Amino acid sequence: MRFAYHPSMCDPSFYLDLGKAAESAGFDVITFPDSICYPKECDSTYPYNDDGSNKGIANVFQIKFASALDATTFASSKIANWTIGSFTMQALLSSDGTTLDIATTGSDSGKIMLLAGESYELISNYTGLPDITEVSINLAVNNTGAGFKKYTNSDNVVILDKYAVGGAGALKQRNNLVHKRAVVTTGLGFLTTNASITGAEQATALNADSVNQRTFCANAFVMALNGNPITGITLETKTTALAGGKSNVLVYAEDHDAATQASTLNADSVNQRTLCANAFVMALNGNPITGITLDVIQSSTS
Repeated sequence: MRFAYHPSMCDPSFYLDLGKAAESAGFDVITFPDSICYPKECDSTYPYNDDGSNKGIANVFQIKFASALDATTFASSKIANWTIGSFTMQALLSSDGTTLDIATTGSDSGKIMLLAGESYELISNYTGLPDITEVSINLAVNNTGAGFKKYTNSDNVVILDKYAVGGAGALKQRNNLVHKRAVVTTGLGFLTTNASITGAEQATALNADSVNQRTFCANAFVMALNGNPITGITLETKTTALAGGKSNVLVYAEDHDAATQASTLNADSVNQRTLCANAFVMALNGNPITGITLDVIQSSTS
């Protein structure tokens, strides 16, 4: 058996270094798709929606209930897995039974999970379904983050089945953006000496080290989603980054081992996955996302 490393289409200047890294990691060959670079011009449209757009809910869709759901009943009443493009989506129930989470079967970041204009019945024929207390979503337009928003039963969003307008459990819409830049000392953040750094400056820095920063995002996203460490992977920490003379990069704030990193990120799963998804897009194209500045971890305490 031989093992191949298959990079997705990226800047051609990355291929040589990726090949060397793959060889050092023990891969036998490096393989490529039929198209090895992005076309200069493309007339075709993105096939996910009828109008050729890629709009919907991406990266984060989470529903919290007032009490735990029965795992066996949930398994028999949840929506069957569905596909968008080449990715398969699934409905998951948290270990304590209180949260429904949508994710790809491969725990991929940066993917549309619920298409705009489509209807999804996530749970059917569940007798005694508890009240919904919170809905968290990340909207996406053409695969860019349009903002993480969190709604509770005091906000006006939608009316769901038995929930009466204005009654207990009715969800109402709120337009303010929840995710704003903060200086953090736990979880993930953008390591910098500039606490007032802009989203545009962050995007430029991440894009300059695109491969490493996107790899960090992908690994951290999976950890935050399922709470499990990834074999052989420990996220770069503030301490190790500073020891290596690094700045303006993504790091994990504390000196934790991989298992503790995963459990800590999973405890704040929605916020940490949202940061990963936004940072991934910034690192990929070097452009800021409207209204988004990544949380900051300061290089010094001064």
